[in-house]
Amino acid sequence: RRSRSCRARSTPAGREFVVQGYIDVIAAEGKVARPEEVEKVRRDLDAILSGDGGGVLLCRTEGTVAGYLWYVDVPDGRCPYGPDVYAPKPERYFWCHTVYTAPGFRRRGVARHLYMWLEALARERAGAIWLDVYDNNPTSALLHRSLGFEPVTTVYRRAVERDKLPSVRSFARRVLRAWDDFDDDAFEELLWRALEGDADAVAPFMLA
Repeated sequence: RRSRSCRARSTPAGREFVVQGYIDVIAAEGKVARPEEVEKVRRDLDAILSGDGGGVLLCRTEGTVAGYLWYVDVPDGRCPYGPDVYAPKPERYFWCHTVYTAPGFRRRGVARHLYMWLEALARERAGAIWLDVYDNNPTSALLHRSLGFEPVTTVYRRAVERDKLPSVRSFARRVLRAWDDFDDDAFEELLWRALEGDADAVAPFMLA
């Protein structure tokens, strides 16, 4: 079936399709979109749809919205989640914020069709198209390689358990400055526990 692209309009149905698509994309990366994150997406989407630095391309097929591509136009080479530290030189580029295909239309060329239109726009206004692909999404990596994208860098992450002791010792120092507010015996017991790093014992008394 023939597909066609158009710019997204700020209609409730269109906005919700884009927001739900973002949630699905995050889930595909093995994460869960937090409520505050979704709310930020709504605000950013409103800004984009009002013409603030980018746009959302919709792909319609069989009379139904089958997918979208949300891009950010970065004229000065600066983007809050873009490749500023990776690019060999400052350049104007499009940053692909999200590309999404509805479940019933996957593997039917929707994403490829959207990228074709984005490339046509980039030929007029930008020097490159950038995006990121997570290691746990090999299908996306294959798609983008087939479209001519090349990997530029790899970002590593290691989770580190937070140390409770600094905050507990900070509490002890604050207590010392407020000696008069504590009963002597209770203060001494609480202070020793804090200095020993007993976070559970002093947690109910932690000062803001």
